[in-house]
Amino acid sequence: MRSLLETEENLGKYLVIDTDSGEYEMDTDRAEAVLRLSRHHNPAHS
Repeated sequence: MRSLLETEENLGKYLVIDTDSGEYEMDTDRAEAVLRLSRHHNPAHS
């Protein structure tokens, strides 16, 4: 996974991983990444 995600464009971004599903989100804003990931499982947070 590191070789796919550790790219120049992703430097400085937070990686948030759902360990149950394996889904992930990346963003420079940690809260935004968490929010987007939570929307995968609970569309009511949209």
